Amino acid sequence: APIKAGGKQVTSNKLTIKVLPPDQATQASQGQGGAQSSNRQSSGQGSQTVGADDLFMLATVDKTTVYEQEALLLTYKIYKLPSVDLQTMSNTMPDIKNCHVQQVELPSNKEFNLEHYNGRNYQTMLWSQYVLFPQHSGEVEIPSTTFEGTIAQRVDNNSGDIFDMFFNSSRYVEVKKDLTAKPIKITVKPLPQGKTSAFYGGVGDFSISSTISSTDVTANDAVTVRVILSGTGNLKLIKTPEMKFPQDFDIYDPKIDNKYTIKGGRQTGNKVYEYLIIPRYAGQYTIPALEFQYFDPKSGSYKTVKTDEYTLNVAKGQG
Repeated sequence: APIKAGGKQVTSNKLTIKVLPPDQATQASQGQGGAQSSNRQSSGQGSQTVGADDLFMLATVDKTTVYEQEALLLTYKIYKLPSVDLQTMSNTMPDIKNCHVQQVELPSNKEFNLEHYNGRNYQTMLWSQYVLFPQHSGEVEIPSTTFEGTIAQRVDNNSGDIFDMFFNSSRYVEVKKDLTAKPIKITVKPLPQGKTSAFYGGVGDFSISSTISSTDVTANDAVTVRVILSGTGNLKLIKTPEMKFPQDFDIYDPKIDNKYTIKGGRQTGNKVYEYLIIPRYAGQYTIPALEFQYFDPKSGSYKTVKTDEYTLNVAKGQG
């Protein structure tokens, strides 16, 4: 909405409105004179029951066929009708065999959104998410998982007392309800032939770079070679790359700094390796490039990236 004020054009922000299709069950109920609604009343107690289609938990994965070590996203989402008063929800993470599991951090203040599903309009909430890394080829089953919910359910007062009927025609009680998400089967393909000694278990999309603290030093001076492995994939599970240094160097175990996180349902970031070496004799030495081979699930092939090669000039030291 634009206006002119003080000789300048002023424009409001725009809004996007999502309009869901009509709820098919509501239309059917209206067409049948409310028969469906009255059938949902429990005949003996005069209380409103909550059916399997009124409140349930749905488990989904973003892919059902993956390679070994390829990440897949497991999502649990609550679906409920607006009339269902869900109070609390709890569950225990299922024990998924042959998978490395990492939970995705979600906002603590969860909110319901509207979604059209199977012809019904539901309030939905993203309850939990996990990134799975299958460790072996074959079939992996995500077992059925039971969530324990508590709902406030209306119970009509049928005592026959006219005062109770007038002042307190119905009351609400907390009712436990189990929501069971169905199991899911995942097909895990083995990694193909083509691995080399430069393969350290990386599956995803990666790049590599390096720096050196100095290329001109004196014997017995410490030198640091810093290698940065960046990308998206199974960063946590990658083995430490093995750099080759001249034999006359003292070599220490690398210091590893993990700087990855779960973002967009994927493990992304980098791993930093710091290799500390000490040359003991004068001379000119070559620190060869570090090759890193990884498997790219998108192309179904192995790819190799490598760091720079360095020439280290070592001057004679004291004594």
